[in-house]
This record gives sequence, C-alpha cells and structure tokens, in this order.
Amino acid sequence: MLAGNVIAFDSSYTFLPVTYKGVNYWGGEDYKNSSKGCADPISAIGFVVTYPEFGPPGRINYYLGSNRGNAALNVYERKKDDGILITLLYRELENFELSSEAARRLAINNYQNSIFNKRLGLFRFQIISKTMPYRREVFWSKKNDTVDAVFDCETFPKAQAVCDQYWFHPKFEVFMKASYVRGRLSHWRAIKMKSEMLLDSFIRKEK
Repeated sequence: MLAGNVIAFDSSYTFLPVTYKGVNYWGGEDYKNSSKGCADPISAIGFVVTYPEFGPPGRINYYLGSNRGNAALNVYERKKDDGILITLLYRELENFELSSEAARRLAINNYQNSIFNKRLGLFRFQIISKTMPYRREVFWSKKNDTVDAVFDCETFPKAQAVCDQYWFHPKFEVFMKASYVRGRLSHWRAIKMKSEMLLDSFIRKEK
C-alpha cells in the first residue's frame, strides 16, 4: 500500500524492488521483501517510463533510464509538504565549497536574487563551482507565493545534461521526483501532470 492506497502495476515499469516500511533494503534486508504483499505499507518506489507516452519501457537499467530517451519517476510516502520543498531548494542553492553557515546565507541570497525565466515559467539560478567538473542550474516554480516545485539540472563535460524535478502530490500524500534529459525541462508541467496521472492509474479504487 502507498499512503493507504492499494497500488498495482506492470512489473516492466520497475527495475529496483519496492521499498517497504521497516525494511532496510540497502542494509542487507532485501530478503524481507519476499514476505511483503499488497497490504504492507510502501515507503518508496521507482519507475522507468517511455517519453512522452509514459508507458512501460521493459527491463532496462534504472539508472540510465533518463539518459536513453526515457524518464525515471520516484514516489515517496509523505503525509504533508511541511516545508520540504523550500528546504530542498535552499540545499540545492548552497555552494558546498563554503562553510555550512556561509553556504546557507548564500542560498538565501540566491533565492532572493534569482532571475525569472519567462519561457520556462520558472525562477533560475546557476551554481558556479571552481572545483567540480560540472555545471548546476537550479529552477523552481511558485504558486500563491509558495515554492511548489524544485528542479536540479546538472551538465557534465562528456554526458547528457539531466534534470531532477521534485514536488509534493497532496491527493495521495506523496513526494515525487521525475528525472529526464535537460532538453525536456520546458515540458515540466506536462511531466508533472502525466506522472500524477500514471500514479492515479496504479491506484486500485474501492468498489
């Protein structure tokens, strides 16, 4: 169950197993998954989908999904937003080459002095690093003067740029993350809508 809802989907959507509450999958407790079922609460689940159809791509490498013309979608149970997006945004805006206090002050300054990109409909700030071999751009959207989505885009010298899009979905009380190539950032609204529609299609309605 995800956030109190029974969820069912084609296994070809997934590469990694579902993470159940109380199971430390990455800590060597993966064997406990075999005893779990539909009535057990899920803490996180990851999908890989074709783009732009959002259909099942089959068995491909989850970590390369967003680099092969597909998109990766992660869903985490969370009862309420409780400021997670603004906290995440500040973390993304920090320059980790600085001390924690200086990095925090810089993040607040970056947030206050960001540039609004009219074409994307997003606020933007570019992180300049003197030591890291990649470029980071941070974007975010606002609704009613509140941050409602955060985007972290990284460009590497010899790889395709990838963006992670984060938002809270109140209908099912889950935190969502979509990963895709940088060139699709302008489609962020459609990606959000299709991600939520896909999750809705997996929820088993009570008769």
